[in-house]
Amino acid sequence: MANEAGVSPKTVSRVVNNEPYVAEDTRRQVLRVIAELGYVPHLQTQRLASGRTRPIALHYPLLDPGLISNDIEMNFITGIAAAEAEYVFSLMTAELTHAGLLKLCRGAQADGLVLMQVSLDDWRVDLLRDNDYPFVMVGRTTTNDGLTYIDLDFEGAIVEAYAHLIALGHRQIALLTFPEERRLRGLGPAMRSLRGFNLAVDRFQVAPIYRECQLEVERASCATLRLAADHPRLSAVIAVHNTLAVAEPGTSCQVPST
Repeated sequence: MANEAGVSPKTVSRVVNNEPYVAEDTRRQVLRVIAELGYVPHLQTQRLASGRTRPIALHYPLLDPGLISNDIEMNFITGIAAAEAEYVFSLMTAELTHAGLLKLCRGAQADGLVLMQVSLDDWRVDLLRDNDYPFVMVGRTTTNDGLTYIDLDFEGAIVEAYAHLIALGHRQIALLTFPEERRLRGLGPAMRSLRGFNLAVDRFQVAPIYRECQLEVERASCATLRLAADHPRLSAVIAVHNTLAVAEPGTSCQVPST
């Protein structure tokens, strides 16, 4: 390209990187040749050469590896990657230790971190805040002063779902929700769904029918059948996750006879 433009490679580099100290006529000549040749700069090479690789990392500890193929979970991941197109994006799915997260912060392995699977009392948040490390959350903790996050209103959604079904005449309503281990770990969606359930039961004075279930289609089918067997008058089910809302015909599971 430098030969075609009649300039040195250094001059081409200065034009490509929009640096000063290039005569305007020379800049126009180089840009004309670039357009004619259809040249597109290799962003990663530019970043490495400048020492600014602009990495950003997403920490999404997979409690259930099967969810990585789930459309909703994948939309979070691909959405973040697309939004940060000017960055080198990396995905971390393993559990992090305190030492591992500190190494990430102090080693400048990423310019910033996106946290998922956030618990109400999340040690990652405390550590990152104490070390003044840039991060945002998909989810939130109990105390979020000064933090940047985006989250769903699980409590409001559960109450609204109950209100809708009750308006249709249902009184025996079950909540099919996240597995027990997520509640025991204090993960936000599980805890807030349970809180919404308790609010709805109290507000509408309905039976507290509640079942925790692994996010698997077959498990959800069995759980629904067992709910129906345990509560013969059950007429509606609220599912908190798309996987739980999908029925699997012919699923083999032991259901008590009525």
